[in-house]
Amino acid sequence: MSTTALQLSLLALVWLGYFALHSLFASIGLKQRLARSHPQWMPAYRLIFNLLAVGLLLLRYGWSMPIRRSPYGSGR
Repeated sequence: MSTTALQLSLLALVWLGYFALHSLFASIGLKQRLARSHPQWMPAYRLIFNLLAVGLLLLRYGWSMPIRRSPYGSGR
């Protein structure tokens, strides 16, 4: 399976989206707004941030890695 320009463009957009969301959730401004509006959530914020970061990374990784057939056949 060859990689097309469209596939590479989509992959770049997915990476940019991941970086944008990661930066948004890591920003001081968002944390301050969250602390003002929902102070009870702040103790769990770091855990949620890390779970979201890992989840988004795994989702992005899974989407960008094509499923390839084994060179050894189907295993039968």
